[in-house]
Parts: sequence; structure tokens; C-alpha cells
Amino acid sequence: MSYLKQKQILLVDDEQELLDMVVSILKNDGYQNIQTATSVQQALKAVENNSPELAILLCYQTVTAFS
Repeated sequence: MSYLKQKQILLVDDEQELLDMVVSILKNDGYQNIQTATSVQQALKAVENNSPELAILLCYQTVTAFS
């Protein structure tokens, strides 16, 4: 699975603190090619410029329909 650690990863979320935490976790596990974006515009620019092989969108939504 070490070949995965060489892949370019793009993380997208609007909370920089969450991105920093996930980057730290991934780097501690050996992943090195990690980019982050805090907006759709930044994410699209990163995709255009670097063609990440894996994009992760970190989403947190409160579900109130079942409350």
C-alpha cells in the first residue's frame, strides 16, 4: 500500500483547522503530496494546476430532518 503514499491528494474544507489536523494525520502516516483548499475556487485551481489523483471533500452537515 506504500504506492498510495506517493499519490497527490487534495483535501477540501472551509475550516483550516480541520484541514491542518487531517494533513498532520496523513503526514504522520507517510503521505507527502498533500494539498489543501478552503473554497471551491481554490479547489478548482488546484485541480487545474496539479491534477490530484485523490480529492477528499470534508463535509459536516447537521441533519435536522430526523430531530
